[in-house]
Amino acid sequence: MRLDSATVRRYRLHRDLTVEFDPSRTLITGDNETGKSTLVEAIHRALFLKATVTGSVLAEMRSHLYGSYPEVELRFTVGGDTYQLRKRFAGQQGTATLSQVGGRTWHGEEAEERLAELLGVEPTGGGRGIDKRLNAQWAHLWVWQGQGGEDPAQYTAAHNQQLLQQLQRVGGAVAMQSALDGRVAEHFAQLYDRLFTQTGKERAGSDLAAAKTAYEQARERFEQAALRLERVETAMSDFEHAEETIREAAASREDAQRQLQAVNEKLEKLTRLRDQEQAQARELAEIQGRLAAVEETDRKIREYQDQARKLQDDAVPLHAKLADADQRLRDVRDQVGRAQKIRDEAAEKARQARRIRDLAVAYERMLDAEQQHQALALRVAEIERHEQTIRERGSRLAQLPAIDRNDLEELQERDRERGEADARLTAAAPEIELLESSLPVRLGDRALSPGEPVRVLETTELTAGDLRVRIHPGRGENLASLRARIAELGREIQEKLDRWGLPGIAEAAAVVVQRQEIQQEIDRLQAAREALNPESTRAQFQEAEQRLIAARAERDRLQPTVGDGYAVPGNLEAARHQVDEAQQRVDEAEAGEQHAAGVLETLTAELAQLTADRESVEQSLRELQRQQHEADAAIRVLVEQAGDETQRRSHLQELHEAVQTLEKRLEETRAAIAELQPDLLDADRERLERVLHNAQESIRLSEQRRAAAHALLQTDGSTDPRAEYAHARAQLAEADERRKAAERYAAAVRLVHELFAAQQKQLAEHFSRPLAEKITTYLQPVFGPRVQAVAKFDGNDFKGVELVRPALDAALPFDALSGGTREQVAAAVRLAIAELLAADHDGTLPVVFDDAFANSDPHRIALLQRTLDLGARRGLQIIVLTCHGTSYSALGARHIELESPRAPADSRPVSVTDPAQ
Repeated sequence: MRLDSATVRRYRLHRDLTVEFDPSRTLITGDNETGKSTLVEAIHRALFLKATVTGSVLAEMRSHLYGSYPEVELRFTVGGDTYQLRKRFAGQQGTATLSQVGGRTWHGEEAEERLAELLGVEPTGGGRGIDKRLNAQWAHLWVWQGQGGEDPAQYTAAHNQQLLQQLQRVGGAVAMQSALDGRVAEHFAQLYDRLFTQTGKERAGSDLAAAKTAYEQARERFEQAALRLERVETAMSDFEHAEETIREAAASREDAQRQLQAVNEKLEKLTRLRDQEQAQARELAEIQGRLAAVEETDRKIREYQDQARKLQDDAVPLHAKLADADQRLRDVRDQVGRAQKIRDEAAEKARQARRIRDLAVAYERMLDAEQQHQALALRVAEIERHEQTIRERGSRLAQLPAIDRNDLEELQERDRERGEADARLTAAAPEIELLESSLPVRLGDRALSPGEPVRVLETTELTAGDLRVRIHPGRGENLASLRARIAELGREIQEKLDRWGLPGIAEAAAVVVQRQEIQQEIDRLQAAREALNPESTRAQFQEAEQRLIAARAERDRLQPTVGDGYAVPGNLEAARHQVDEAQQRVDEAEAGEQHAAGVLETLTAELAQLTADRESVEQSLRELQRQQHEADAAIRVLVEQAGDETQRRSHLQELHEAVQTLEKRLEETRAAIAELQPDLLDADRERLERVLHNAQESIRLSEQRRAAAHALLQTDGSTDPRAEYAHARAQLAEADERRKAAERYAAAVRLVHELFAAQQKQLAEHFSRPLAEKITTYLQPVFGPRVQAVAKFDGNDFKGVELVRPALDAALPFDALSGGTREQVAAAVRLAIAELLAADHDGTLPVVFDDAFANSDPHRIALLQRTLDLGARRGLQIIVLTCHGTSYSALGARHIELESPRAPADSRPVSVTDPAQ
């Protein structure tokens, strides 16, 4: 099936649009809202939607601009025959006509059924869910806007049977499974299901599970019997060992108790000696502290005495320095006073020079502002003259009728149409010429004269005596429509002329010429005005006026500071000359002021340095005196505390003798402590206490083990544990044999089932391989020669595609791909399936891509055109709709560019009542 052409009338924003499709490649471009998607929607509706549809589906198709009901005409080829389809969607009054070129024609419901038969689809019908059923028609061929990146498998479900038949024809027909094979496979599948779950684990309640359970129970009984036998034998050994351990631990405990008593006696003696040692050490420390305090006081007294003598010696040269500094300060102060006076005189001279300079600058600014003000005033006056002339010309233009060149051309076009219609009317009307008659001949109310031809424009009677002939000039309805059209055009022309108040088209043309001349003059004046930059000029004029006012005010403020002796300049050049002279005098005065200030600054710095030096000397002297006073006061305080030198020497001798006596006593006590070896005593006590604890704990634990063994022997000794162990081992061997037999049977069932499953998988691969190869062929122009596609089947149903890339070790499912890659893979799948299914449609099917690659980058789109071209070369009809036509220039397709539809003169929405509602 191939689309040849489509005409869409009054369908949403399309008034009347016709498109001719290329048999292989068609590219439809246009900006947004030019109706690309609307066009292919209208074609789809014509193919699969009944003309008598009502409700919201019809309402969405209706145009709010052009009124009436939507119509779609299609021309398509099926089986070598060309068909013409015309549908008018008007609710219950909708019409459908299908014609075979050179053959019969079908109407209404018969046309709908024949169309569905040609397309190989079931009729869509009506009622609820019609939107979903409608979009499912040819969903594998029609990529609606926004669906380019969706999984194409969901759109091929309705065509799985046809796809499977084509795959069998291509490569799977030889791999068919017999009925007996199917029954055997089903039998072993049921056996497998009784033994195993879907994950391959053994099923609970199966014979295999029961055999394993019985084995586990027998193994548990065997382990319990072995454990009981081991417990009895162990209990007997534990009872005997516990009694022996109790005897040995009791003997070790008695020996440790004797040794511990002797150690405790030594520890008591050690405690008494350590208390004596601590008392002697405290007394010695007290005497040593008193001795150190007396020695420290004596040392401080000697240090303070040395310090006082040194401070007296250091103060002598400082007094001499202080006297010398006072004399130098008096000399420098006199020099600073003289320099201050010279600096003040130079500063006053410089201030007077600057006042004169500032007044000269004020006169210069004022004269310059006056000059700029005058120049800008002239430009403002010229701008105002242009504006006045523009207002006068605008007033003249407003008095003329508001008719422009487009209005005149439309009026002339209507007049031309009226002339053509009048000419056609005259040409179509028959001409009667009376050659000769003996009787008077009348044509209507007009008498005919021989040799005078007359045009018959309407049905008229010809009479001659009793002869009456009615003349019908051709097809009356055509002449009537021409006369009506002439009258209508005349009314339109006259209405427009009346609205403008003009007697004729010539006068209208004269008004247009006059309006153009006035407008051209206005434009010229506007250009001249704009060349003067009126806004900027007026702003500059106002700014110049403000500068002039400010300059005059500054001149008036500075004039009194100079006095009456200042010579006022006569022009701007003289003012600039005065500024230069005044600036020169200012520079000379400021140079003198700077020199005097430099001398003053040097002397002032010297005076400050001298003052700082004297202050430093005086501060050093005061610091020496303060330190000497502090040393004398400290000596007095320390002598009052410790006595004079004789008293201190006697006290020190007594303290030294007391320290020697206490040190000897302390040494004797520590020797007695060392003789007892205190470190070993503590370790011996800790060791012996540990021996006692371990012996006691060993006795306790041994008694517990003995009691436990005795109790176990009393309970487990009632039966023969060795006989129970032998019986349980025999039962375990029998259960193990039954388990192994069940496992061998289950393994055999699993093996046969997996062999059948592998064979069935191989059959499925026979179906999927041809489709995967075709998809791969369409992918390679975009992704390179090493890319591979994997077609996934669930039984006989196509479930999707996976992509194998060279850089990856695993196949990527469709959902794991990026947005742009999903669009490209989906297109390859659709083209491959369309190529297979085209075998049932004479080898060709249309594949529509409505803005299907919105997420693809320009490089991929360029490569994708090779894929689209491959589909076209294999017989498919490729139709691409996009806003970016230049991106598909390499496709080599017939290019159809849609323009934005122009709304009618009265663009208000048209409301037409649905007769079915």
